[in-house]
Amino acid sequence: MLIQHAEKLCSTFANHSDSRTKKARVLLKRLFQPHDPGVKIKKDSEGTFQLRVQGSQRGSLWYPQITSSNAFCTCPDHVERGVLCKHIRAAAGALVYRHRKSQA
Repeated sequence: MLIQHAEKLCSTFANHSDSRTKKARVLLKRLFQPHDPGVKIKKDSEGTFQLRVQGSQRGSLWYPQITSSNAFCTCPDHVERGVLCKHIRAAAGALVYRHRKSQA
């Protein structure tokens, strides 16, 4: 169910070219650069995937999480505006990519 939720999140912005989606694609590329300390992804014991993303403002760290039924991020864009932020979009894309790669 987690992967299906991530795929659903990805499909909501797959053809968008807004600034959040563009920035999410940049974050997604950074996830797969092994020496980038600003972006980390991990899976906790409950099966929740969590990213740690260094924010664009000095010293800021954001923590997007995706579960089988929800997505949340600690960044102001998500907390204050309630939008799917670039961090959630990048996390969803990373989950789908890793799942498809493991199935190949």
